[in-house]
Amino acid sequence: MNSNHFYGKMGLVLAASAWIGISNPMSVPAAVKFLPGVTAEMSNPSYWVRDLTGTDDILADSSRIASLNQKIRASEGSNMFDLDSMSATFNAAELTAKIRESTRKELAAYATGGNYAADGSVMTQEMLDPVIENCFDPTATASQSRGYGICVKRTDIRAYPSSMIIADDPGDNDFDNGVLSALLVNEPVRINFRSADGAWLYITSELVAGWVKTEDIAICHSRNEWKSAWDIAAPTRVVVTAGKVYLEESQTNPDISETMLTMGTILEAADTTGGGLVANRSPYQNYPVYIPVRQADGTYAKKKALISQHNAVSEGYLPLTTNNILKTAYSMLGDTYGWGGMLSSVDCSFYIRNIYRCFGLNIARNTSWQASMPVHNIELEGKSDSEKQAILDSLKPGATLFFKGHEMMYLGEVRGRHFVLSAVSSMRQPSGTGKLRVRSVVVSSLEDTYRMNGLSWLASLYRAQIPYEEPKTE
Repeated sequence: MNSNHFYGKMGLVLAASAWIGISNPMSVPAAVKFLPGVTAEMSNPSYWVRDLTGTDDILADSSRIASLNQKIRASEGSNMFDLDSMSATFNAAELTAKIRESTRKELAAYATGGNYAADGSVMTQEMLDPVIENCFDPTATASQSRGYGICVKRTDIRAYPSSMIIADDPGDNDFDNGVLSALLVNEPVRINFRSADGAWLYITSELVAGWVKTEDIAICHSRNEWKSAWDIAAPTRVVVTAGKVYLEESQTNPDISETMLTMGTILEAADTTGGGLVANRSPYQNYPVYIPVRQADGTYAKKKALISQHNAVSEGYLPLTTNNILKTAYSMLGDTYGWGGMLSSVDCSFYIRNIYRCFGLNIARNTSWQASMPVHNIELEGKSDSEKQAILDSLKPGATLFFKGHEMMYLGEVRGRHFVLSAVSSMRQPSGTGKLRVRSVVVSSLEDTYRMNGLSWLASLYRAQIPYEEPKTE
């Protein structure tokens, strides 16, 4: 047999192997990559509790969590809104004029260079002027009723009534400065007014005020209807406890087909005691729930749907234990980073918020607001690296750590290094030169990870926090 004939046969064999799914023995298997100091074992949440006791003990019961929620919401530094107590009427004409003027000032900075549209072109004032004018609702009155809405689709809350991307890198449309936060399915909002073109609603959520696509909000007929959608009694509360869960595809119910539910989504369990089909299926091996829908006239309704039993769903809030905190956090390991919650994902602070939301703990939105919450805070500002390490050694996994612009969940200590889990946008290259665009939920070492200013994450820490504990008195 000549060599050409042999290699020709070999090529056919390898091609056939690939076709039928047999691994190519000559190929190099894909491998997960890790940041400096991180090992494969650290990708399992059980690694961090292997030498600990009491990891299934309740860290805070429902009454303590309810008390903390009340204090956090009432705290000025948390910047949270009590939607249920907002006034029924307000001066919408004045507010819409203020929003247009503040938008004009904010967008002026984006037209001075260094910002780009989705096609990579430099942002100009001519691009932004229509967005500014779209902020103004000419129908707004001085005594206008504030509406009630329910989010029907995981969606962005934007700073401006436009889908136009405002990027700081012409090759990076996955970081949009126009995104403020996100709404989860079945989250409540108060509706203030519309954009000039009617395609956007200026809403107030529990966390921020901003613009949401009109098509993503169902309008409730009354306060009672609105409140019944999200103020769900404990026995009928269903909570999504992983990064993403999808309803099954359905051609019978296209309006809820493949609906994406993200971590922290809270739904009402549907009553199926009377029998019958749910979304054209029997409910066996599924969680029956109500999903909010927007009807043709824009009003709210709810439909029964099924979530497959294998998904990470809890009947009621999860018990707040160390094990459960880590398992919930690790369900998003490797998932994409999304500034403000864009890309149907999380940034660093939204990640932490949504983890603790699975336990019923309702914390603030942004890093600085969370760091200001009236809970157990431990000051690290001005302390040496060794002093910070000693404090970290006393913390349980699940505590949160802060430096300016970033927030992390503490995991534990290994061989003198202290590790965290966080949704990371960027850091300094491990080689020490240039920026590394991480854009994922990753495990990293505080001692071996550096900011662009040359400081390690450990040196940059200014606060540690145990969000499920009351403030400690000296």
